[in-house]
Amino acid sequence: MADFNKAIEKVLSKEGGYVWDPVDQGGETNFGITDKLDGIVDRMADVDGDGDGDVLIMNLTIDQAKQIYNREFWDKMQGDLINDQSVANIVFDAYVNSGKVALKQLQKVVGVETDGEIGPRTIAAINYAAGSVVFEMFKDARKRFYNSIVERKPSQKRFIKGWMNRINSFQYGK
Repeated sequence: MADFNKAIEKVLSKEGGYVWDPVDQGGETNFGITDKLDGIVDRMADVDGDGDGDVLIMNLTIDQAKQIYNREFWDKMQGDLINDQSVANIVFDAYVNSGKVALKQLQKVVGVETDGEIGPRTIAAINYAAGSVVFEMFKDARKRFYNSIVERKPSQKRFIKGWMNRINSFQYGK
């Protein structure tokens, strides 16, 4: 079974500290946690999951960010049930970076209904397939997705190199 602690270290190595770039669609972020994540743009992060902001995004600690990542991403993608750590790592990173579209991409790769909800059928399909094949197909889907963003929104072109570097930093088995 995949391990959250291994996956979070990979994600955090790609996510910087506090950033508020007006061109970045993510808005205000810290350790990759966006102000928009809880659905309320109030410059606050909901650390405990009760729907209320607990700390200013700019004051978020790494431990608080990990708590949010675990609840909002890892648990929702059923990361603990994925057998292959490399697959879990790249899917987790994509989910953090692009939301439910990543889960739909994964579902398409493994040939199940693309509803963006990871349940028993999706987990079974992921674990049945060859991990290296799922990994490479998912990686390719991710690249196509980011290229499509730039095609639709040329203002995002400034991010494409970073997105591709991020994707290419994932290597199967590492």
